[in-house]
Amino acid sequence: MATHSVIAKAPYCVQGKHQLLISTIGSYLFHAECLLKNMEKESHIMHEGFIACAQHNYALEEEVQKVTRIAQAARKDQSAIAKNFYEETTQRITTEIKLAKAETELAKRRAQQIEMKCKEEAHHAAMELVQN
Repeated sequence: MATHSVIAKAPYCVQGKHQLLISTIGSYLFHAECLLKNMEKESHIMHEGFIACAQHNYALEEEVQKVTRIAQAARKDQSAIAKNFYEETTQRITTEIKLAKAETELAKRRAQQIEMKCKEEAHHAAMELVQN
């Protein structure tokens, strides 16, 4: 590194009437080397950043795939539950209709039974009148 600092501190030469400032080739090379080193460092930093981003992207893709599989399974479960709910609702409604029909039939039979009991009592009353 001492050589580089010596080169960087090399004197400038003045040449001709126009007072052109000419740096030494060593100074130019030193500054060019410094720029290259800085570019290498920045390139390395950027490369590490790209690697980190790629790893993060890979992890995100895996997470998305996992969540997608879970969502697909949930969708299947939801479809099965919806189907079962529909079937059970249909069965419940069918059963309620059958119950209503049975209750109606029972009410008719009770009405017929009451009517027959009334007729029977009327018949018994008429028979008693005939016998007396």
